Amino acid sequence: MTKTETRKTGEQESSSDEPRKAKVKATFIEGVLRPAKKLDLKEGEEVEIEIKKKKGKMFGALKHWNADSQKLKEELRSIHG
Repeated sequence: MTKTETRKTGEQESSSDEPRKAKVKATFIEGVLRPAKKLDLKEGEEVEIEIKKKKGKMFGALKHWNADSQKLKEELRSIHG
């Protein structure tokens, strides 16, 4: 298929020189990033990585929580002595 035919059909022409993008979750363990799924990469292939820390699941969960600190202290003392 020629480049002209590719443009007409809307299909993408692939080339090994074209950059590929993928968003993959990974976990940092013992100094190594371990992807959550298999990556479509050749052994030794270089990649560029952008690190974005995942926000905690509890962020903002207690923002409307009102507590009486004195009452809380008393309850903790009664439980733990």
